[in-house]
Amino acid sequence: MSKDKIADLQSQVNQLQSELQHQKGMLWIIGEIIKNATNIASFHELMKIITDMLMGVMGVCSCYLWIYTGDGNYSLHFRSIFLKNKYIEVKTDYLPDFLKDATGSKPFQDPNITEPLIKSTPLPGSRLAAPLYDFQRNSPIGFLVVEHRAPNFFKDTTSSLFETLAIFIGSNSYNSKLFENIAMEVEKDPLTKILNRKFLTRFLNEQYASSLPLTLCIFDVDSFKFVNDFHGHEKGDDVLIAIATAANDIVKPFNGKAIRYGGDEFIILLNLPLKTSVPILNNLRTLVPTLTVMDDLTYPVTITMGVAEYPSHTSDINNLLTIADEALLCGKDAGKNVLEIGQNIEHIKRTAT
Repeated sequence: MSKDKIADLQSQVNQLQSELQHQKGMLWIIGEIIKNATNIASFHELMKIITDMLMGVMGVCSCYLWIYTGDGNYSLHFRSIFLKNKYIEVKTDYLPDFLKDATGSKPFQDPNITEPLIKSTPLPGSRLAAPLYDFQRNSPIGFLVVEHRAPNFFKDTTSSLFETLAIFIGSNSYNSKLFENIAMEVEKDPLTKILNRKFLTRFLNEQYASSLPLTLCIFDVDSFKFVNDFHGHEKGDDVLIAIATAANDIVKPFNGKAIRYGGDEFIILLNLPLKTSVPILNNLRTLVPTLTVMDDLTYPVTITMGVAEYPSHTSDINNLLTIADEALLCGKDAGKNVLEIGQNIEHIKRTAT
């Protein structure tokens, strides 16, 4: 047998071994996801686990999940080795051109890879998309997209396993979303209907999965005791509801979160830099005294804010609340009805000692 023939056979064997390894990897991923699915109550956690397994087992360089949320908008979940393998979740109206005219449920490859899906990442050698379909509601819900640096990486056998995975994601997405909605109700404040302290605790205990800035503001109502003492607790509740509603309305266009921390204390989370967040927060601060609910009060009601930013003030997101709270106290000492920006955590520690 000639050397060329032997080399050709060896190449075929290597290719078959590679495909077999990919199939084993995909079967393991599907098995692990099915095994753990009953414990996954959050769509966020489902996407996080799937992208992590695909990156770790299949060796793909990037993994994306576009989930349709209505009105031409999507929730995009992705990881990339070029972005330190961090799990990132963003809201977007962007959908790649090669996905826009897709029909059916069969996986397909991008035949013309001319640009990366994320500008800061290199151009992949191959790209595979598997449509996601919610069979319980008989409707398409998005796409699973994986990329590899090698050309022609995704074979027919691998594609069929990705189709199985896509079917599983689609069939389980409705249930996980349902559980997530139930969990969100538990994390709502019954009086003001905004998020409560349970949400904040979960948020801070989870690893922050983005390198983007996060601004945290804690504020309370100045002279709130006066409202309760002279106008009654029912009026006090009306004031809290009005402030909570105003806070939620102001931050919602920026995908911010308004949280009732307890009593007359509130927290706002904004995935924005400090310099962008401050004008938004000041809009709320100046709006509060003008709310209709304040018209019949005999004493003006204002709010005082303490603000901190990740990562400029601290590299540990759990320290944000401490820094913002220190700033709030400084704002109270400064005369109230102000927005006070915090110091970095090292400065606070030095001051404490």
